[in-house]
Amino acid sequence: MFQHVILLGHPEWGNQIDVDFHQAVKARKDMGTHLAESKKFTFGDHLPFPGLGFIEKRDDTFHWVAKEI
Repeated sequence: MFQHVILLGHPEWGNQIDVDFHQAVKARKDMGTHLAESKKFTFGDHLPFPGLGFIEKRDDTFHWVAKEI
């Protein structure tokens, strides 16, 4: 499962569920920036087990950092 690599690493890439492509890109970038800057603990059900962790920004892309359990 590599969804998180694509969705976080390339928020400017769309998919079939984007009703408004430009709004969806903006929302993904805004949310990634917010989570990376705030360092908030995050849950995502489409992220690698356990789905808990943090978003980091590196080289203009976002990366998932899973919580170690």
